[in-house]
Amino acid sequence: MVPPPTWVKRDPDARVLVFSLRNLVRVPSRGCNAELEDVTAAVERADVIAPLRPGGPPRLVQKALWGKLGRALPAVRRLGALAAAPVDRDYDLLFVSCQNPQDLYLLGPLAPWRARCRRTAVYVDELWAHTIPDRAGELALLAQFDHVFIGQEQTSPPLSAALGRPAPYLPIGLDTLRFCPYPDPPARAVDVFNMGRRSAVTHEALKALARERGLLYLFDTMDGRASIYDFRDHRDQLAGLIQRSRYFVTNVAKVTSPEDTGGQQEVGFRFFEGAAGGAVMIGEAPRCASFDEHFGWEDAVVPMPYGTADPAAVLDALDADPERVEAIRRRNVASSLRRHDWAYRWARVLDAAGLQPSPKLAARRERLARLADEVDGGASKNGETPPARLRAA
Repeated sequence: MVPPPTWVKRDPDARVLVFSLRNLVRVPSRGCNAELEDVTAAVERADVIAPLRPGGPPRLVQKALWGKLGRALPAVRRLGALAAAPVDRDYDLLFVSCQNPQDLYLLGPLAPWRARCRRTAVYVDELWAHTIPDRAGELALLAQFDHVFIGQEQTSPPLSAALGRPAPYLPIGLDTLRFCPYPDPPARAVDVFNMGRRSAVTHEALKALARERGLLYLFDTMDGRASIYDFRDHRDQLAGLIQRSRYFVTNVAKVTSPEDTGGQQEVGFRFFEGAAGGAVMIGEAPRCASFDEHFGWEDAVVPMPYGTADPAAVLDALDADPERVEAIRRRNVASSLRRHDWAYRWARVLDAAGLQPSPKLAARRERLARLADEVDGGASKNGETPPARLRAA
């Protein structure tokens, strides 16, 4: 297998340096961060560096870095300086995308990066508010950045208080052009797609329904954090599966491990992915203001109680109303194109850093708006799809 490149992208006019963990932590859940980096690179004059792991510290030390010891002791971060980066020029901004604050141990000391970058910004997907008091080491790492963004609304106030300065909420997003099934939507051959954590009761009921009715029920058959070959392949495959699924089961993030969340409910990636792919989402929406704000349209999630033993009732009601289903699909996709592309999130990072948007960013936003208009207005009463002309725009 050919080793991955250290430089994912080099731009002779780059003003932004993106530090990517894609070569250091190769698990499927990190595909969302890699996607943010790729969209940023597509709309920005940016270099993307993805250092290779040079062996790293011993296994026991790595476990300490990712456990309570690593959270609490700032000095431990010196052991995690795994990234030796050949940065040879100056930039206006260093941008780091993390799944959680522990990732910053892999960045190593920030001083060498800051010497080359006028400003620094970090985006953290997940940091549950109740864990903040136990994360002194990670907070020290975050405090070194000029701008800290958090992907969980309810974490923003306590994180801001802990850092002594604003850590604004920046909603998670995705590459909506990758997930959009229009203008040439494929046949939805998968009846129900149930990805990730699931209710054992509902899972058994859906398996029985699949046997009885000959449905195609797609679900995970492996447990654990297996490595992946290529993040782009992984995201392409996921987008293709959602585009081909009639119904996509979505529930509150980490519903099976409430001890991790401390009861906090936030909008997880599954909602963004399901909506952007045009699947009808069935399940339980999180009870939080951010869901109401970012998914506040009709039927964004069709209610199906977590742990239900009768999913057929929900599926049958939807199957009996094809016009409603078609309206849900188009509304989900168009709303995602207008609200949830990573390009919109990147615009906010630029604004905070005092940088002007690039022409490529403006062009992508225009393309998203045109495609959303096509999705909204492209269906006739007999369900015809819009013309195939925008993918090459």
